[in-house]
Amino acid sequence: MVENQTKLNFAGLWLLVLLLLPALVLWPVYSNDIDFPFYAHNILIITAPVFFLRYIFFIKYSFIEKTIIPKLIFMPVALILGIYSYVILNDFIGFYNNNGIYYSLESFSLDKQEFLGNYLFRQFIFLVHLPLSHA
Repeated sequence: MVENQTKLNFAGLWLLVLLLLPALVLWPVYSNDIDFPFYAHNILIITAPVFFLRYIFFIKYSFIEKTIIPKLIFMPVALILGIYSYVILNDFIGFYNNNGIYYSLESFSLDKQEFLGNYLFRQFIFLVHLPLSHA
């Protein structure tokens, strides 16, 4: 009984993290009312790894610890989401190569345009610092 309560508490905590993380990461975008065409994709790219990390590293604290069927389902789903995330990332980079990193930020000051443009780009690609053209 105590073990199930611990698993339930951990699942609730993980769900809270899963809901708060995209909200915190996307708050600068949402609060500035930016026309960002990749909201849903960005939420998926943020939440999917966090969701699957739970089952990779903390499986003993989940309800599927001793079952095989959900684990067999999660493997191909994780693979498909990984491939889909790669496609989304390529679409995102292609969109910003065609439209520029400061797309839809004309109404802000130059400093804010630079900050928000770089933030949008870098947070989407997991803070990987790619060379950005400032043309």
